[in-house]
Amino acid sequence: MNKEPIHKNDCERCHYLDTITDEDYTYDLYFCTQGRDNPRFHTVIARYGEYGDYISGLDFADEDPPLKRAKELAEEKGYL
Repeated sequence: MNKEPIHKNDCERCHYLDTITDEDYTYDLYFCTQGRDNPRFHTVIARYGEYGDYISGLDFADEDPPLKRAKELAEEKGYL
């Protein structure tokens, strides 16, 4: 597990999980409590671009490998 993310992220509610690489991108994975205390608005994020590019959404975690890994890590850490 990486100790520091590679891509800039300025959200104070994001919890860094890890950085992973596939054949196309390097992703910084996060769990975000954007909805504060309402878990309905919590999400996972995979940030991959130098210009703030990212994918997000727990609803897509079963389809998208980086989001799936972010969800697994968030569950392991007790966020979900």
